[in-house]
Amino acid sequence: MKKHLYPLIVFAVALALRLYPTLISGMPFSTDAWPSVKTAELIMEYTPLRLGDNSIFDGYTNYWPAGSLFGAAISKLTSIPVIETMAILAPIAGAATVLIFYMLVKRLFNAEISLVASLFFGTSFTHAFFTAGVTKETFANPIYLAVLMVFLDPKTSKQKTALLAYVMLSAILAMSHHLTSIIAITILTSITLGNLVTNIR
Repeated sequence: MKKHLYPLIVFAVALALRLYPTLISGMPFSTDAWPSVKTAELIMEYTPLRLGDNSIFDGYTNYWPAGSLFGAAISKLTSIPVIETMAILAPIAGAATVLIFYMLVKRLFNAEISLVASLFFGTSFTHAFFTAGVTKETFANPIYLAVLMVFLDPKTSKQKTALLAYVMLSAILAMSHHLTSIIAITILTSITLGNLVTNIR
């Protein structure tokens, strides 16, 4: 099999599993979907507005609005209702996470190992089930792995564009989900401290 098809296979398998719940129900998957969908609908209805205006929003979801903003923007561009747009965007974001994981592993090993690891990751029940849902965590997942991938790239500290991408992705991650941001900070700090100790030794 040609190696350039590996990413396509990984993405197709991951997307099929994550789209399945939405396709059989016709609704956004997960009980946690509705606050994000409602926030996107309110953004569409009341823009321009302040995202911190709790007289309009629920006082929680609007503080991590990246997924809802993305859904509202795509809905506006395509004229597809927000509820349908976000029901499809979330599984795509979940599948994109697996694709980014493929690229990350490929940098460390090779295409074959990356393919096997990504298929294991992409078909694992917990991740497939969780990232099929329209949740803040689903939208944060690909951003989190993209931040990690850019951080681990040795060119990041030497190229302004890579550094800018890292800063922008970090800002979007902070707007996506608070706990995922904390996990990202913890892992990046651990990697930095590990490298520091290694260099000292």
